[in-house]
Amino acid sequence: MAKLKDLKDLVQNVNLTEEQIAELLTIIVDMKKKNENAEKGKIVLPPELVSLLEKCTINRGEELVCPLCGSTSVNKNGKKDGRQRYICKACVKTFGDTYGTLLYHSKLTVKQWIEFLTLTLYNASLNRIKKDMGINLATAWYNRHKICSLIMQLEGEQDSFPSIVEGDEFFIPLSFIGERNKSFFIEELKRMPRHHRNRAEKFEYIEQAGYEVAEVEDMDGFYDDETIPSNLSVSKELNGLDKEEKRKRGISNEQVCVITAVDKMQNAYLSPTCLGKIEPKHLEQHLGGRFAEDSILVTDSLRAYRTFANNNKIHLRQIPSGRHTSGPFNLGKVNSYHSKMTDFFDRYKEVGSKYLDHYLALFRWQEKGFNSRTADRVNMLLDMLTKGVPEKVEFPKLKYRPFPFDTKNIIPLLI
Repeated sequence: MAKLKDLKDLVQNVNLTEEQIAELLTIIVDMKKKNENAEKGKIVLPPELVSLLEKCTINRGEELVCPLCGSTSVNKNGKKDGRQRYICKACVKTFGDTYGTLLYHSKLTVKQWIEFLTLTLYNASLNRIKKDMGINLATAWYNRHKICSLIMQLEGEQDSFPSIVEGDEFFIPLSFIGERNKSFFIEELKRMPRHHRNRAEKFEYIEQAGYEVAEVEDMDGFYDDETIPSNLSVSKELNGLDKEEKRKRGISNEQVCVITAVDKMQNAYLSPTCLGKIEPKHLEQHLGGRFAEDSILVTDSLRAYRTFANNNKIHLRQIPSGRHTSGPFNLGKVNSYHSKMTDFFDRYKEVGSKYLDHYLALFRWQEKGFNSRTADRVNMLLDMLTKGVPEKVEFPKLKYRPFPFDTKNIIPLLI
């Protein structure tokens, strides 16, 4: 450690500018404050954390309100670990600056949050976030969905359309990634999960699900109903164990339909609607009331759009099958939007269908601020984290949330 005499000699022999001298004085003053607080036993919070906590307080409004009961009879109630606490006189509950925000109970530092938000905006994988930040995989997953839920709650109001709007469907494969319930696959889907397994592993999977499977050397025997164990009422393909069910080609009930509508003024509507082909009731549910009287809806030749447009008295121009235009109208903008969606989801490889609305909200928000710098968007998200949200994002509820679209009773809404 350098002695005071050495520091004095160093400062006297170095030519410093006015700015450098001012910076040096600031460092000395901060050191003095830290020493004084240390002598008093006070905990000194990092400046970036102090700034974030101040934002939380400011976002509560000019008058401090209890987030639990809504009372304005709130007083300061000392500090814990250097952070201000409050007490409500009405309900006698105590709370801190971050209560009611998604920062509540978060163990990440402000610098870690900035790094996490940056990686999220770069669409980094969970494994990449885990490796770069040195955090648990479950923590990375939970915080990613915290951010998506935050965007949905604070920026989730989707656009209406005053003029020409292009509409089309985007299909994403139905995915149960992360689902560990073996009975769901065997009893509900009548198939194995789509992972590579050899014959022995398939036997083991079914036995772990609570069924008895008799070993038969002649695999052809599994296609005979008499050889199927009575307590294993599943499809013949599953009992064969040598045929993994393949995905159906084209539009099917194994595809989630995402309704998309965009116009030239950057207005956009994006939401998962149903399994398989879209129906007029789905269009009514999602797009009803979003068009002005003189709006023109441009779509492909799907009949559901015609029914929806007639019921809502919307001007409709459909592109005939096999053609790309109809007079001056085309689907160029919505097709370009779908191309960006494809690139976005390719980076994630596969997303669980029950969280599809979260990823779509993140994509839509990123597209809205496409021209902004990443650092600016990180600051925007960090500011949003300091605001109160109406719905808490709790790990158990997030894990067991229902599908955010019409499953048409093909699969249970909640698994």
